[in-house]
Amino acid sequence: MQKQNVHKKIRSKKFKKGDTNMEQLQNNTNTSTYDQGSVLRSVTKGYIKSYAAQNKPLPSPHTVSEELLEAIADEYDSVNCYKNGKQKWTPPVVLPAPCIGELLLQTKLFVKIVTDPNAEPSLYMYQESGEHAGTYRFVDTMNSTFNRMVSEYNFKATERYRKEVLLYITDYAELRNVTTDDKWVAVGNGAFNVATKKFISNVDPRYREEFVYLMKVHTDYNPFASANVYMTDPDTGKVFDVDSFMESYFGAGSDMTKLLWQLIHALVRYNKNYKVCHLFCNVDGANNSGQNGKSTLLDLFRCLLGEGTYCSPKIHELNDRFALGNLPSTFAILVDEVAVDVPVEKIDVLKSLATRDSSLTTEKKFAHPRTFRWNGNMIFACNGWIKIMEKTGAAERRFYFWNFTKRFTGTGDSPFIQETFVRDKKVHEYILYRVLHMGDIKKLIRPKEIDENLAQYRIDNGNAVHEFLDTFALPDENGNLPLVWDMQPFKWLYALFQSWMQNEVQRRNTYSPKRFRLEVAAWVANHNDIWEVNTGDVHRKKGSMTQPEPLIAEYDVDGWYKPDYAKGGSLWYQRKQSTSYSCLPVLKSTYRGALIRR
Repeated sequence: MQKQNVHKKIRSKKFKKGDTNMEQLQNNTNTSTYDQGSVLRSVTKGYIKSYAAQNKPLPSPHTVSEELLEAIADEYDSVNCYKNGKQKWTPPVVLPAPCIGELLLQTKLFVKIVTDPNAEPSLYMYQESGEHAGTYRFVDTMNSTFNRMVSEYNFKATERYRKEVLLYITDYAELRNVTTDDKWVAVGNGAFNVATKKFISNVDPRYREEFVYLMKVHTDYNPFASANVYMTDPDTGKVFDVDSFMESYFGAGSDMTKLLWQLIHALVRYNKNYKVCHLFCNVDGANNSGQNGKSTLLDLFRCLLGEGTYCSPKIHELNDRFALGNLPSTFAILVDEVAVDVPVEKIDVLKSLATRDSSLTTEKKFAHPRTFRWNGNMIFACNGWIKIMEKTGAAERRFYFWNFTKRFTGTGDSPFIQETFVRDKKVHEYILYRVLHMGDIKKLIRPKEIDENLAQYRIDNGNAVHEFLDTFALPDENGNLPLVWDMQPFKWLYALFQSWMQNEVQRRNTYSPKRFRLEVAAWVANHNDIWEVNTGDVHRKKGSMTQPEPLIAEYDVDGWYKPDYAKGGSLWYQRKQSTSYSCLPVLKSTYRGALIRR
């Protein structure tokens, strides 16, 4: 009965005497204005609407094929009556590609998305189930799900036929934009808003209306996972819990532990651009042997995010055009065991990834180049400092240098931790719950340890001058410059640098005056809003350098005290308390090179 009713509705749409379209066909021997493609689309849309009008779903693909083929044949008969001797249309024996394309469009699974500003939109299909449920995946004729859907209507579908169906869907699919709201996080079973704490399940009809995600964190959001998770090692009886595990690296209540939790928060928030690259290092004197839990921590991150959400390109090969081929479809770079004995010399791409200030172009082999902007997070782990050959120092403060000095032996880093604990679903759900409920973190904290590690890195890798200038030539927390003089002669700066190296860094200065000047010039290039550099003869302006320079006394810089100031005896000790006296040397009218405050 249902089949007869449907056929009756379809047949009622046949052209009748006086019908506008019929008269058009009758009077126009060129039938290009009413081609077979238009007829097929019209009949198929009418067929779908006939079921929708009855609030009934479409029957099985086999029944749909039978009914739709009959409706098409009826429509062809009507058209053939008015072809005026032209070649008649032959009714198809299998559903034509446009019909299947229209049938698949009505599922509302297909959308067009622009992922490359230099290319046409690509076709994506919504995943209703499986590991990618709630996201859209790229569709081509190699996609098994798409091919199966086509085969249900035409089991003899060829590659060419499937391509026709794909092109039809691409032409008529809705164009949508990928969700970029950084407050929403795509998780295994929906989306979570870190600002409002609102969760929308991916089975909720609103989800598909509001969100278009190409990637997600594979861990589910569990609203009941707020309690710390405890697990017992059956072999040793030792009890492990998540909070203690996280605290074991840097101590309970420390800023570094807080930063570690914030880092996980950043990892799951792909759309939030924190503009930081994390370098997990192990620098502990002569002992850089590992066994400090970095790899275990990275394994935890991988398990939390899920397979396919991260990639591991070699840091030394980032400038290779194929190195980042998989990056557009991932939101994290997680790399173990970076070689520390090989300097990273070509860092253009690394800087772009760290700062997120420009688009990148990459490609896969046998594929067209692709332009994209990436907001993900990067973690590179190594035993020692990663030697980044950044001459200007412009990107260094985008790098968070972590120093994992604690060694785990015995049960502290047991097989249970590595093989069971970090892979447990309850552990992941608790961590995800905790980091999502941290709120909308605008910026990662920067503990003093990070700056101390950066300072040590610079010193160990030949950037001591930059660290020296960061210390003295940049405003402090109160907005004051430690260097008081508005003109800082190179001769004086070099003497201060030598004393600073000896007293603070406790290392012998290996910089020649020439190299020192070159490093100063490189630093100023990135801080030219505060200082300018003059390498020629610089005349001291009237009123310049008239104030005491307290750093002379603080670092006991010989040759720069007031001439009648002599060390030793009670007078020296008295005058040492008064920098206003001792730190006013007799100055020259001209110096060879100087920093000049703007």
